[in-house]
Amino acid sequence: MSNKHKISLAEAKAMTRKYRSELPHILAGKYAGTNALLHHATIDRSAIDEILRQPGCVSLRIHLGMNTQGEVTPIFVGVDADGVEMLANEILMDDAKKCPPFCEPISTLQDD
Repeated sequence: MSNKHKISLAEAKAMTRKYRSELPHILAGKYAGTNALLHHATIDRSAIDEILRQPGCVSLRIHLGMNTQGEVTPIFVGVDADGVEMLANEILMDDAKKCPPFCEPISTLQDD
């Protein structure tokens, strides 16, 4: 069974390369030269599992927010079969390890 979300490594590399090349244009003005936008983020499986264990949770939505340090950060929330975010129990996750500044080891998607 094919997964509709699956893309090839080549497609992923092209997309991440384009994003990184466009960052200077995106980060004009106030945020130029900062780590305001991330290249990638890593979150513990336990955080994702806690979201997905909610009764009725069928998918995960990722919002982008900005923390008090002025950095874009992903916010993870569960979604039910009707596409409604599951907010009643306030099981939302953040505190992902963001690159930059935490970029080791180098990702295959970031190695060009």
